[in-house]
Amino acid sequence: MKRTAKKAIVLIMSLVFTLTCTLNVFAAEPDANNSKIAAQDAAIFEEIGDNGMVVIPNDQLETPTYSGDIGVSTTEPDSTPSGGITACGLNPPTTVWNIASKGSYSFAGSATGSTLYTNYKFTGKSRYEVKVVNNHSKTLKIICRTSGWSSFRTISLSGKSTAYYTVSPSSSSTNWYIQFNAPSSFSGYVK
Repeated sequence: MKRTAKKAIVLIMSLVFTLTCTLNVFAAEPDANNSKIAAQDAAIFEEIGDNGMVVIPNDQLETPTYSGDIGVSTTEPDSTPSGGITACGLNPPTTVWNIASKGSYSFAGSATGSTLYTNYKFTGKSRYEVKVVNNHSKTLKIICRTSGWSSFRTISLSGKSTAYYTVSPSSSSTNWYIQFNAPSSFSGYVK
């Protein structure tokens, strides 16, 4: 009887863990936001060109709202090669999100004292479009990094503003990620 109870508990715990991880993974999937916002964003990115940036006050834009953290965690992507799968941020992620094959990656998060990182490193394109909505009243420091601690773009985004910027790493095979320094309350995407 005890052996059966242990098996049942292990099975239930496995199901809970699997469901939790599945929800976390789906939360990071691209957001099917409305076409008005998508058209607005496309027009802005068309104007800024390579390595350009524009910052617009949030009250002048249509922006979706998010609650909770989506696609970010306090665990920094490590510099080990991709290939392993990390479930729900229990270990530093080693997985890569290929923007060219999987499409855009949405994220949102907030923290009072912790630095947040995207849950994946990005690869697949020579030019990426990034949108970050700063919902906090304080300036948000955003750092684009290659694997390890090398940074190649740093942005200080004023409170209650949205940044549209492009990122052009050294090659389409370069793995890179985004760091968000606290205090923070933000949302956005990479595509």
